[in-house]
Amino acid sequence: MPVDTPVARSDPREAPGLRDAGPSRRGARRGGRCSLDAVLRGVVLAAALVFVALFVVVALGRLRYPFELEWMEGGVLDSVRRVAGGRSLYARPSLQFTAYLYTPLYYYVGAGVGALFGTTVVTLRLVSFVSGLVAAVLVGGLVQRETRDLWAAVVATGLFLACYRISGAWLDLARVDALFLALTLGGVLLARTRRAATVVLAGALTGAAVQTKQQALIIGLAVAVALWREERARAVRYVVGLVGTVAVVSAALEVASGGWFHVYAVELLVRHEIVDAEVLDFWTHDLWQPLAIAVVLTVALFLLPGRLERATRRFYALVTIGCVVAAYSSRLHSGGYDNVLLPAYAAVAVTFGLALHHLGHAGPRVSRALARVVLVAAVVQFGVLLYDPAAQIPTATAVARGDALLAELRRLPGPIAVFGHGWYAERVGHAQVAQCAAVDDVLRAHLDGVSDRLAATRARALRGHRYRAVIVDSQRSLACVPADLARYYRPAYRLRSPWPLTGTPTRPFTVWVPRP
Repeated sequence: MPVDTPVARSDPREAPGLRDAGPSRRGARRGGRCSLDAVLRGVVLAAALVFVALFVVVALGRLRYPFELEWMEGGVLDSVRRVAGGRSLYARPSLQFTAYLYTPLYYYVGAGVGALFGTTVVTLRLVSFVSGLVAAVLVGGLVQRETRDLWAAVVATGLFLACYRISGAWLDLARVDALFLALTLGGVLLARTRRAATVVLAGALTGAAVQTKQQALIIGLAVAVALWREERARAVRYVVGLVGTVAVVSAALEVASGGWFHVYAVELLVRHEIVDAEVLDFWTHDLWQPLAIAVVLTVALFLLPGRLERATRRFYALVTIGCVVAAYSSRLHSGGYDNVLLPAYAAVAVTFGLALHHLGHAGPRVSRALARVVLVAAVVQFGVLLYDPAAQIPTATAVARGDALLAELRRLPGPIAVFGHGWYAERVGHAQVAQCAAVDDVLRAHLDGVSDRLAATRARALRGHRYRAVIVDSQRSLACVPADLARYYRPAYRLRSPWPLTGTPTRPFTVWVPRP
């Protein structure tokens, strides 16, 4: 009937434009939730990219600085020049040259690059800068391989570079650590493959890392155990590559050095005393304080069921333990600065990326609320690691002080001894002297017949006034001069010299001249 028509049209559910009103509102709510998730993920990604940019800007800003960013850089350059000149790196310790207690690959790489571009501290920093970038990319590469999630990979890379300052601002220094870490992470990445030849190559790459810094051996053993738990044949191939590389290179170095290689690479290392304060400080100050959120997410990733495939979880758990143990063992030894923490921070960055992939997405096992909490926590973690990049870049005042120092050293009659910074004296024409840290490693190791002989040689040189001037560091204990120096030399005046930007805070400070 016609009278029914108005009744039908008056039903609100049938009114034009109202039939889909409920679903549209639900869609709007879903869109709002999705947009919030996207914003949080974007903020996390932006924070990671900020730290990538900060590292590049800081490293490029310090690359050409003509003085020491860290007090042992000059000694590393001396070692590279010795290798480039065809002389043995490992020889009897002397006041003219004493090697550092590291394995030699970085010095040979530096000499090779120096042959192309000049053997300077700038080229050595360039080697480290590139190696640091490679290490950061490999952190992301490990996450990308396991998750196929580019976002999580970039965030992991960003977290690793966010640890730049707390690991000593070290990745761009003329030091061995960046190359060692890049080789180590490369070995871990290749070890995840199934191809036999590639697994052998992974072991060889780890062996090259050991020949850059001995710390890599602990991580290599952890990788070998992880592979053994998965497939024994792969573990055997990896160990063949690792042990073969280390054994062959070490044997060649031992023969070429007349038996001195193992003294520097093994004996000096194991004779370092333990720093009792670091037994707990490593866990509280080095790991928990700056990386509490990343550590919590790492633990959650390994403990919560169903987040990682079992073999993958076991592999990364063992490798993470290996990296942390490598850092911890080095931190316990006297002289272990923040740079020894780099393997631990790299491992935490990898697991942080894996955790964000598995916990930062809402899904069957992760509620939307939990995913958002994880993303917000990631933003906070990046905020905790924020540092002032300007404080890491040398100023014009530092350059002026360095120029003034060189001018004063040039004015002094030779021979002079700048035990802590012999590179400065060499630059103005004075004879080379061994870097203090290397000499001190020998003296405090109490090697039979070696340490005492070196100490006696130094004492005779000072008693006999071999040097027309001795430059004593601002930290007297690091100046490599005996306690009775004042019997033979007297302080004359102070120097204007730049402070290093990282590492041990010491600089050339006082000129001492012979007593009549």
